[in-house]
Amino acid sequence: MEKQILSKSTFIRGLQCVKSLHLYKNNFHQRDTLSAEQEAIFSRGNSVGLEAQKLYKGGVDASPPSRFKYAESLNKTKEFIEAGKKIIYEASFQFEGVYAALDILVNENEKWYACEVKSSTKITSTYIMDAALQYFVITQSGIELCDFEIIYVNSKYVRTKKNITEELFTRQSVLNEIIKLQPFIAQKLVELKNVLATGIQPEIKLGEHCHTPYNCDFAGTCRGEQKPDSVFYLNGISKNNLYELYYSGIKKISDLPVNFNFNADQKIQYQTAKLGKEYIEKENINRFISSIQYPIHFLDFELFMPAIPLYEGTSPYEHIPFLYSLHVKRNKNSELEYFYFLAETGESPIKNFIENLIRDIGTNGDILVFDPTHEKKILNKAATQFPSMKKEIENIIARMKDLAIPFQKKMFYSNEMKGSYSMKTILPLLVPELKFSNLAIKNGISALTAFEKLQTESDLFKIEETRQALIEYCKMDTLGIAKIFEKLERISL
Repeated sequence: MEKQILSKSTFIRGLQCVKSLHLYKNNFHQRDTLSAEQEAIFSRGNSVGLEAQKLYKGGVDASPPSRFKYAESLNKTKEFIEAGKKIIYEASFQFEGVYAALDILVNENEKWYACEVKSSTKITSTYIMDAALQYFVITQSGIELCDFEIIYVNSKYVRTKKNITEELFTRQSVLNEIIKLQPFIAQKLVELKNVLATGIQPEIKLGEHCHTPYNCDFAGTCRGEQKPDSVFYLNGISKNNLYELYYSGIKKISDLPVNFNFNADQKIQYQTAKLGKEYIEKENINRFISSIQYPIHFLDFELFMPAIPLYEGTSPYEHIPFLYSLHVKRNKNSELEYFYFLAETGESPIKNFIENLIRDIGTNGDILVFDPTHEKKILNKAATQFPSMKKEIENIIARMKDLAIPFQKKMFYSNEMKGSYSMKTILPLLVPELKFSNLAIKNGISALTAFEKLQTESDLFKIEETRQALIEYCKMDTLGIAKIFEKLERISL
């Protein structure tokens, strides 16, 4: 069997950047660490793909036993076709060193139809290009396709008490679009193969292509280590202009000319980089701190967004709260009290979540949240869902204040914030003794992924271990909010 040179993913990578393709093939070890968000996307893609197979029940599976054993998938596909199988999941084909797997291959009335499943709620130009490559490889392998459908998630679907229905998916033929792309596909395959055949790393400058259609996972290799005052952390400027500055020789914010057209935020970043010390507006911080009324409630929600709705009345990717953490400080000299709620699996957590929150948070005192966008969205929807609790929910919303404001408005700024005002950036700067890196679950994306996995977990020890890890992670969030507030109190004096 001929060697695989390109696949669907490496073809798209090559279209984005031939240097990235070369690095992937020859220096894979230099690839940036896969983010928790990317892992979550892959996991959702798998679950949506399995659900879509129910549209064509009774198929045979040609999946390879592992990523590198694609030859077995090719052999299975060939055997299934020769045996007259009508529905093949993960059918694989290869033509002149280009490999393509298809989610569902269907034979109806002696005619072949291709179905590719996407976990997103719309079709993108990249998905069209994916399909065009698949069509090229499949048809060049001798299978004539009568149609090519992309099956994607219907964002308007609402689950009822019954099982998930086919209305979860939207199906759209893209045959006309991908047939028009066939000459382009053939041309680009030749070009990309030639790039790889030379073995020479292409010289490609950094640019907007590094982020479109995907953030390149060799950014660390191309950019190198970025210092805290790197020009790439300059707020309020387009990526294209950032790269222009970079290639003009301005690698650091402190390299910018004095007469640069700074906005207010950029000017603070510039001054901080030049002076090498924190920028602090004590008066404004003090005004913010003085506006917070005891008892203070430090609150954080954890949400998950299952692509396939788990509960009656919910839709794909709907934000569903499953965990909150709450630290309460009754007065300036009191110790923190801790409360939390973590949902059980198997039933909608929303009502229990809200009832427990109302009980734990009381009716008096301000509620500090670090960017309460999601929290307010969840609570506003709950006020509509549960009219009997509307008054209490609205009371909670009215008491919420945003602890991100002093950092967002740059009342406090440090080079180490790297242009960001996220809590995960600020906490190690102001409260270095609290380390998310010491936890089993280190960020919100990992938390929602862990809770999603609990829905099908049967190992009792694993369930308990994961639940405890979730509690500890969320507890660190609100303890961090409390400690950041205390640090701001000291800074404002």
